[in-house]
Amino acid sequence: MIPSQFRYVNRMLNIAYLTGLVRHDDTSERGAPRRFFLNQTANPALDIPIELPTPDFALPPQGEFRTVIAHVFGRVGEYGKTAVVRAIAITPSTVLNINPMSTYLLGFAKRLPRDKIPVVSPYNASGQLKEEFLDQLKSIDDLLPEEKAIIELYEQMSGRIRGQFDRHSNVVLMAGFVHRANYIPPNQYQTHGSGIIDLRQHKDLEQIVPIRVVNNKVSIILKSIRPGYTISLKGRIRRKVMPNADGTGIASDIVYVETDMLNAANQTQILPPPPPWFLEYLRRDDEKEIEEEVEEDADEEFEKEVEEDADEEFEEEFLEDNESVSGR
Repeated sequence: MIPSQFRYVNRMLNIAYLTGLVRHDDTSERGAPRRFFLNQTANPALDIPIELPTPDFALPPQGEFRTVIAHVFGRVGEYGKTAVVRAIAITPSTVLNINPMSTYLLGFAKRLPRDKIPVVSPYNASGQLKEEFLDQLKSIDDLLPEEKAIIELYEQMSGRIRGQFDRHSNVVLMAGFVHRANYIPPNQYQTHGSGIIDLRQHKDLEQIVPIRVVNNKVSIILKSIRPGYTISLKGRIRRKVMPNADGTGIASDIVYVETDMLNAANQTQILPPPPPWFLEYLRRDDEKEIEEEVEEDADEEFEKEVEEDADEEFEEEFLEDNESVSGR
């Protein structure tokens, strides 16, 4: 169990628990933080990059399951705002926090001969992979040792346990201040639209963490949120890679936190007192509102004075006209 003080960044809740197969990074640039990837799907392009906290922090062995306890930060990278997962502890995994084996195994189907690919769903009625599908996977000639281990591990698990891993293998708990909230309307990729929240835990705006809200009532949720609000969330780390239109190279590669729901933060999630930079932010926001109110009041007062002057001028002219008429 990690000590409670490590669950916070700048006195705000920030902790992530991730489990997957370790893949070493062969693309790090000189001078960049040391990192590795956690594989949680059959698509390596979606592997989650994990930064090591210090240069001498031990790199976990490749091809083994590991559970990473981490903090989530924000950074402005080559493709815009992205989340950065930075490890604070790495431990061996147990069968209770390994993500669903079927996620891996389904990805191996593309390596089967076309006549071996199941025409119908590879799942049975209880949501588990069919035994004949597992047998086909085991017959693949070029399976890596760790892939064979995944199949064997899946076969050894009871049906009840097979479906329980996802809730433990990718969990993020965060709280902070809303810097910006935007709604993305429905499109060809999402039926209900989505919300984008810039979550702030630092004075430096470049460390804002991108949060994506996926919920069929997201437009209603966002109407109740404005900059400066304190929120908390339980979500998961996601990575989205978009290729160029011609299919060569990468057009976008970002990491973000995805959540289904936002809640108001309490004093156990954002420890009092608020940071000075946030109070300054609120004061600036309040001053802006006050300035707008003063301008509105000034406009109303000016209009009122104009109306009063016009009324007085009209009365004077009316009296003068009446006096000249009566004097004739």
